[in-house]
Amino acid sequence: TAYFDNRAMTGPSVVIIVEQNKTAPNAMPTFFGKVVMSNGKTFCRKIEYWKKIAPRFRTQPAPYRHGPDTYYCNLLRIRLNHMHEPPLYIAMSQNEFCDDLLPPMPVFYDNRKKREKFAVCIQKGIFGIPAETLISFVELNKALGASIITIWIQTIEESVYNAMIPYVESGLVEMLDWKVTTPIRNYGTHAACNECVYRNIHRAEYVALHDIDEVFIPYKHDDWFGMLDDLGKITKITDYAGFRFESLPWRDKGNHSKIKLKCNSTFLPYYFKNTYRFKGFDKHRPKMMLSMDRAIAGHNHIIPYYKKGVKE
Repeated sequence: TAYFDNRAMTGPSVVIIVEQNKTAPNAMPTFFGKVVMSNGKTFCRKIEYWKKIAPRFRTQPAPYRHGPDTYYCNLLRIRLNHMHEPPLYIAMSQNEFCDDLLPPMPVFYDNRKKREKFAVCIQKGIFGIPAETLISFVELNKALGASIITIWIQTIEESVYNAMIPYVESGLVEMLDWKVTTPIRNYGTHAACNECVYRNIHRAEYVALHDIDEVFIPYKHDDWFGMLDDLGKITKITDYAGFRFESLPWRDKGNHSKIKLKCNSTFLPYYFKNTYRFKGFDKHRPKMMLSMDRAIAGHNHIIPYYKKGVKE
């Protein structure tokens, strides 16, 4: 899918998210894009290699147990100059006359009347996750302030999908299937992060990127709304592209809690079970909450590109 970006800092353009094999020696080819507007007008334009998000090449057996990240994420762009209307679709070609086209890509544009405050994305595809774990993730992020939660699915049981149906129907959750057979953890984490950014640039003010076993917990507030209100009193938050949450991992697994359920359910969410923490923060793996007015690209640990004149 391609994305229409009409923000003032980038100008009207179509952004295309592409992955490049990091181990391949050949440079990326030159592409051209056929742009089709709703009024039937078409034009052919060279596609710009705009931003590259490069992961570290992971070779350690632990804690990265899923193998090396072997793909760059590239943001390609077609500038639309002063055209503020989203195209219907685009099609890529290696021919400067836009012949021999690849299959067309619809241009995603969610232009709701009022943006939500917070959206959340799981930064990679989920597989082998129990329904209860996903329900816990959705409910807690909803309580903290999320109005849109995006989940990329891979191999999941039908019961997991069925458990999400009420959330999908209410508009809180959207589930997307990339049809990728290998774990997105290996081959698409940064593409997922940037798809999250560009799906939400016109429908949310802030996007939180984190994993299913991670939670952004405000220290002094009940939710993210109160957290941002207080931050706005002590600093000018529009000077920043987002917020960095330091990681405080669970020390080990198992039920450390003495909480007793007052209902017949035997299920207790994981964030009530795992109460032991390390004493110090893990500064190497923070997670990010990005401003959709100031962040240009996403990453699971940094904000790689952002509006000129602001800080990460």
